[in-house]
Amino acid sequence: GAIDALTREQLGAVMDHELGHLAEARNVKLMRRARLLTLLPIVAMGPIINAMGPLGLIGVLAGVVLISVTFKRVARRMEERADEHAHEHGEDPAVYARALEAIYRANDAPGVLGTGVHPNLYDRMVAAGVTPEWPRPLPPSRWRPRLAAGASLLIAAFGLLGLRILTWIVIEIGRESCR
Repeated sequence: GAIDALTREQLGAVMDHELGHLAEARNVKLMRRARLLTLLPIVAMGPIINAMGPLGLIGVLAGVVLISVTFKRVARRMEERADEHAHEHGEDPAVYARALEAIYRANDAPGVLGTGVHPNLYDRMVAAGVTPEWPRPLPPSRWRPRLAAGASLLIAAFGLLGLRILTWIVIEIGRESCR
């Protein structure tokens, strides 16, 4: 789709951005791959509860959130760095800004996304020295997704706790019936 939406110069500017990612430090590349490991505690919630109890699970999940936030901040910085690479290596940084605008338009993406890894289109264009012809949109609420994620974690934790209690009750009933 980018080939249809962008000029030859804009494609070159986007490729300069991607080349900026290839120049990332080895530890950043490893971090990007290791990010999937943060899902392991979620998969292993049952054994974690058995070993450490519900409070231990909450502690582990809090650690997962902390690690995820750190990964996200590093990834954001790497996106900004790749943008800077595109600005420095292209003949005109405005070409890169217009390429981003064309990509967002082709994908029907809003100019301000909120809390993603990529900076907002509006801010990326300004960083390239181009003031968009449209006003900066207000970002979406940051609290709604955070509350939803927190509620999901609590529901999962209490669901597992309830399952553990139910299992204990069934085992106790079985013991009583065997006597």
